[in-house]
Amino acid sequence: MSWFKSWKFNFNNLDPDAMRLINEKEETYIHQTLAKKRRGESFKGHAQDVWYTKNENNEKGAITSYNHYFSGSVGQTYSIDNHKTTRHYHATGRTPKWLNQKLNKLGSELGGNLSLAYAWTMLIEDNPKISIYGDDWNLTYSTSHDGFNFANHRENINELKQLQLLYRRLRNNIKNNDIASLIKECTLCGENVLKLNKDYLL
Repeated sequence: MSWFKSWKFNFNNLDPDAMRLINEKEETYIHQTLAKKRRGESFKGHAQDVWYTKNENNEKGAITSYNHYFSGSVGQTYSIDNHKTTRHYHATGRTPKWLNQKLNKLGSELGGNLSLAYAWTMLIEDNPKISIYGDDWNLTYSTSHDGFNFANHRENINELKQLQLLYRRLRNNIKNNDIASLIKECTLCGENVLKLNKDYLL
């Protein structure tokens, strides 16, 4: 993110007109847009929003960069108070019919609620989380880093590609194993939430 190289944040330069105050308390919540790129403005398929927020629960606030790509989206938030960066990845795609059918059968064997069988969530050690619906799937993954540690576009896109590969590996393992084998790898840990053995995808 080349715009960040020479950019220094000065709390005294916040634009009062760009701040948003919520409730009647003074400075309960402040929001200011720092940068914005429309889809395709910087490169094909990319859009970006960067903003600063501060509420009554923190002293210095946080900076967030949210990037949209063809392969998914990445939100990165730097907490100035905690000096920590959190990255949230989100990838999505279409769900084949056979996958829903097999998950319904697996869930039924494990005691899942088939009245809600149009949606299943699969946890791999709690993170990442893969949600599989009737028509599509969503994969979310988050990481935490010390200091100001925003990843660049190449790193974001490569991470999203790895997450899509993870989904395909999961899908292929489910396809190539029978229900009895899958039961050994899964536990039902919530209403239509299946927790997978981490080693299952290695």
